[in-house]
Amino acid sequence: MHLNTLALTLFSTISLANAAAAPVVDSAMPNHHPDLLLADPPQPVTTPRPIQSGMIKGCRAFHYVVKGETCLAIEAMYGPSIDDLVKWNPAIGPDCTNMWADTWLCVGA
Repeated sequence: MHLNTLALTLFSTISLANAAAAPVVDSAMPNHHPDLLLADPPQPVTTPRPIQSGMIKGCRAFHYVVKGETCLAIEAMYGPSIDDLVKWNPAIGPDCTNMWADTWLCVGA
């Protein structure tokens, strides 16, 4: 027997080099993918309070609005468009003029 082969049965051998190059997939585990890494599932996010009414469910990122802040400033900080801010926080109004200070705003969904 050569050092680079492994005897599996009397009738078959497999090259160790080939075995190392190809992942072994167990046919009993058809959904097993040895090269696929799975991330942890997203953890639930607790919505801070207070908020304006109507904020979407499932918001993932928040901003605490301070007096004098504008939607343009928040857009520049976090990146969502004003249209997205209005969609996620409808109480701020279609032109974003009803955003209250001292409340939390959804800035990422």
